[in-house]
Amino acid sequence: PQARFLNDINKTVNAIVAKEGSRARALEHYTVRAKLAMLQKKYKEAERIFVDRNHPDEAIDMYQMLHRWDLAIAVAEKAGHKDAASMKEKYEEYLLQSHQEQKAAEIKIKDGDILGGISLYIKGSLPAKAARVIRNHGDIDYSDELLEQVATALTNAGMSAQAGTFYERMGQSQRALEAYQAGNAWREAVALARQSFPEQVMQLEETWADFLVSQKQVDAAIGHYIEAGVVTKAIEAALDAKQWTRAVTLIQDSLQADPETAKPYYKRLARHFQELDNYEEAEKFWIKAGLHRNAVEMYTSVNRWDDAHSVAMAYMNESDVGLLYITQAQRMEAAGQLKMAEKLYLKVKEPDLAIQMYKKAQKYDQMIRLVGTYRKDLLKETHLHLAQQLEMEARMKEAEHHYTQAEEWMSAVNMYRANDQWDEAIRVAHLNGGKAASNRVAYAWAMSIGGEAGAKLLARLGLVEQAIDFNIERHNFDHAFDLARTCLTKKVPEVHLKKALYLEDEERFKEAEDEFVKAGKPKEAIDMWLHQEDWMEAMRVAETFEPASIPDVFVAQGNWAAQKKDFKTAEKLYVNAKKPEKAMKMYTDAKMWQDAIRFTKTHLPHKLHHVNMLRQRDAATSGAVNDSEYLSAAQSWEDMGDYNRAIDAYLNCKIEQVPSGNEDELLDIWLKAAKLAQEHVKDRMQSVLATVADRMKQGNRLSVSGDLLATIHRYREAIDTYIQANDWDKARELSRTKATDFQAMVDKKYDEYLVNVKKDGGELVNTGNWKAGVDMYVERRQWDKVFETLLEEHLTKKVIVPKPPILASYSLKNAHYLVDHEDNRENPKIFEAIHVLKMYGTEPQKSHFDLYRKLASHALSLTHQESADMGLKPLAEARDFLYSVLAELTQQRSSAAAEFRRLFQAVHWSLLQARAAQEGLKEVEALLSIALLKESGPIAFDKAFCIAGEKCEKMGWTSLAYAFYNRFIDIIEAIDDEDSSMLDNADFDGVLPSPYNMDMPPRGKYVDADHEEEIREKVLAWAMDDAIEQDEALDLVNDKLRYADSISQDLNKRANKWFQKYQKGKPNDWNDQESLQQL
Repeated sequence: PQARFLNDINKTVNAIVAKEGSRARALEHYTVRAKLAMLQKKYKEAERIFVDRNHPDEAIDMYQMLHRWDLAIAVAEKAGHKDAASMKEKYEEYLLQSHQEQKAAEIKIKDGDILGGISLYIKGSLPAKAARVIRNHGDIDYSDELLEQVATALTNAGMSAQAGTFYERMGQSQRALEAYQAGNAWREAVALARQSFPEQVMQLEETWADFLVSQKQVDAAIGHYIEAGVVTKAIEAALDAKQWTRAVTLIQDSLQADPETAKPYYKRLARHFQELDNYEEAEKFWIKAGLHRNAVEMYTSVNRWDDAHSVAMAYMNESDVGLLYITQAQRMEAAGQLKMAEKLYLKVKEPDLAIQMYKKAQKYDQMIRLVGTYRKDLLKETHLHLAQQLEMEARMKEAEHHYTQAEEWMSAVNMYRANDQWDEAIRVAHLNGGKAASNRVAYAWAMSIGGEAGAKLLARLGLVEQAIDFNIERHNFDHAFDLARTCLTKKVPEVHLKKALYLEDEERFKEAEDEFVKAGKPKEAIDMWLHQEDWMEAMRVAETFEPASIPDVFVAQGNWAAQKKDFKTAEKLYVNAKKPEKAMKMYTDAKMWQDAIRFTKTHLPHKLHHVNMLRQRDAATSGAVNDSEYLSAAQSWEDMGDYNRAIDAYLNCKIEQVPSGNEDELLDIWLKAAKLAQEHVKDRMQSVLATVADRMKQGNRLSVSGDLLATIHRYREAIDTYIQANDWDKARELSRTKATDFQAMVDKKYDEYLVNVKKDGGELVNTGNWKAGVDMYVERRQWDKVFETLLEEHLTKKVIVPKPPILASYSLKNAHYLVDHEDNRENPKIFEAIHVLKMYGTEPQKSHFDLYRKLASHALSLTHQESADMGLKPLAEARDFLYSVLAELTQQRSSAAAEFRRLFQAVHWSLLQARAAQEGLKEVEALLSIALLKESGPIAFDKAFCIAGEKCEKMGWTSLAYAFYNRFIDIIEAIDDEDSSMLDNADFDGVLPSPYNMDMPPRGKYVDADHEEEIREKVLAWAMDDAIEQDEALDLVNDKLRYADSISQDLNKRANKWFQKYQKGKPNDWNDQESLQQL
């Protein structure tokens, strides 16, 4: 078609050239210029050329050819064409015949026939258009019949909410209320009810809330349930909306007097806090719900046995506690968690069940351990029972173990004998019964074989000696003598000795004496007579066979006399035996100090000092001297250099011997003993310091105890004592200098102390555990300290050098807390979150995308007043964080990069628009505002169209301003109705995003009511102004959006350069001034 049209133009040019002879003049001819404009689709330009040359018919023909009858009629009317009226009439007739009532209605309204336009809208089943015309022309007195028609049509079209406004306008309150309810226009319904049906307000509030719940707007429903006085539903809504704090408040405020009704809600709260691992809160609500057992089971499930026991003992009777623990233990037993099951059984004092459990699981070592602890009286019986069971199962090694533990090793021997395992039987007998027992087994083996084979066995086994011993034990001495004299002559004296001992036991003392002498053991004969206290026989044998034992006879007789308290006789006998020290000891033991001193002076003068010391010590311990004398004596020994005695005296000092009776003074006295041992008696230092250290610990001088233990190199005990005293400096110093094996353990415990007790994040960082310290700050919501710590470490490199990704991870934790945490859910701190991400970085993970979208949308959708108050900071910081997100997504070639590129572009253009306004670049400002219309959605629709209208108005682009303001009014009405489902996009279809079912502005409407009213009045005035070309807006928008496409391409090029030099944690230099110059 274009080729044909171009050919037609050439023919026209040739015809004019042929007529006028000049091609240049032909090209300037109005027909050629108009057709060239038509070829370029500049129809308005072509129209102007025709009309200026007074050829409106050709303009009319052009529009008719394009089927733009409305524009053709407009040209005819402007030119005063004689057929204008008939053309318009035919066009309207055509529209009606072709069922294009909407266009026909628009013509009527444009001509000022408002009622006619409304009728056509109704006829064309376009009640919403009719309703809008009525609202926009409120100065007309419409008949109730017309209003009824519109309301009925709206109702039939499913637009009951809008129908309600007409019923209300007609004063039909009941029908209006029903229509509002049918259209879910609850705000209007409640407002109407407050005026006309106050008794229905609470019911409507409840129904409104039910509707919101059905629409998954549970948060919004809570307040309406409260208004309706339906507290239980409000609580359920709060719980469903996960507004736990609000739910708790509602329960406590409303159901304090009705605990039974509150119990199900407490149960849900308890389950919630349990899922969050907030067990203390969960316990509180389980108890309020009357579900004490659940609280106990919760604690047992996470191995917090003490907490479980505390709850159980506080709220359950002992039998129920026992049953609960046993049931839980049985579940754990079934799951194979035997150690946990054991703890529960023991907690309720049921060790037998734990024993039985281990028996069933064949964990015999564990079973025996518990029997030994809780059923000691049955330990032997249990070992024996297990041994017999294992023997039956042919598990003889295990059976042997339990037989020996039951002290029934002979049963183990018999078990092996019964199974013809004689070597094992001999081994067991030897281990448990000694050589004699193994000999008996070996002998029994030989006997079981019998005859020569048995003898060979004994010989092969080298057990002739055992056979002799066996006969000796059986008192078969003749057989034993035969074997010894025949096979092992060296055993003959031993046989005589064994026979002598046997005869002694049989009290056949004379025969026993002969055998002792034959065995070469006259000393044993002497001892026998001494044991019988037959001193004469003992002396006879000594004088005859063992003169060296004569003193022993005197000593034995002397001991006997001393026991009989015949001290003089005993003294004489000891002297005869040349054992004067025994006489001295006899007197000192009997505390016969005068006789002891007398005897010692005569026979042992060098021991006199020793006896005096014993006497003095006895006097001190028996209380014969007073307390001050005791300590004075100790000090005297120390002064004299008798340090051992001084140490003993100090260590033996008791509280009664301290004049002041002060326990601290007694501890100091014991410390003197430790000091003397350290300085003067090195060989006693270990024992003395250990003793004093233990006493210091009992006296609560833990650090001193640790010092003493460290001195004697008992480092582990010293460290444990320092830790018990919370003396971490000494514990850490010792572990770093002398006890380096324990450094890791001390550091770990110190970290645990800082986390669980002192809760000092700063100290954790100083110790090198920066992550635990920073996480503690996070837990306490001390975000300033989080970043101060990370940045400080980053700069000083004291402990670590955190990479930007570490900063970014904590940045996102902070941002999520500011926006999504329940502490801030009702009033999210959007701009603080944006600032945090700008300062400390982002991560390109999908889990954060919703946060980024939300923050960007809020920054883009600031209201007019917020923009005036906050300036460009939110947008500038949003651009910074979106740049880092987009740069990393682009580097990863992520599919999400396209979406965030659009967000980044919207923010960047918004900033450039503001900069252009500051520089007075009105046209750039207006073009950017039109370009930003394509980003509506992230930018609130009402804001985007309002700003575009304002900027176009300033530029004098009135048609565009009118179109944008008109759309702004439609959007505002939808926002007021909280329903954008009736918005169409016919005027900008395929060009700009549709507001159909749009999200409501995240920060509320862009301008206030006064500003809205100004725009409404302006739109109404322009609608009546024939000078404004209202139908060319789409063409103009398309034309201006070419600029948007151009700058979008430019931004993509710039962005790619920015992303190439992107470094995580480093901001970009935007140079907006250069960008403006490029625009």
